[in-house]
Amino acid sequence: SFLETIPGIGAEKAEAIQTDAARVIELEKEEFAQIKAGEEAVAREQAKQMFDEYAHRQTLLPEEDRIVRVKGVGSETVAKLAEAGILFVEDLVDVTNLIAIAEKAGITNERLDELIHAGKIFLEKERKGEELAVSSDDAGPEEGYEPSELLNSEPEAAEEVAQEA
Repeated sequence: SFLETIPGIGAEKAEAIQTDAARVIELEKEEFAQIKAGEEAVAREQAKQMFDEYAHRQTLLPEEDRIVRVKGVGSETVAKLAEAGILFVEDLVDVTNLIAIAEKAGITNERLDELIHAGKIFLEKERKGEELAVSSDDAGPEEGYEPSELLNSEPEAAEEVAQEA
């Protein structure tokens, strides 16, 4: 073999190198197969979750019918929320920058905080399969509403920034 022609290697070392190389190749093939099997299992699980989510979505009302069932969301509020990029109930409950979104929507921070709470209550009721009626813009806050940390912490953060300037 080619290795035997290299000075100092010889037939015995060449065979040992070839045997070791073949062993390493087999180990790497096994490792690759394990990695691939793990990736395939993750992909299957993700696909299952997607199909489960799709099946669940099929049982829900259309998005435009869902958001108007959030207490305090009527046609005027739907339009204002849409201006701020809030099209779905999930978008509403996922708001993290309350001040910026409220400003874009043209509503008060407190009102947006109330709507976020109402959106969370809506999702809980929806998960339980409760029938929810269409709401109105003047329905008021959902039962149990208390100002959230999101609302309480942002003015303090704004004051800190103003003091640092």
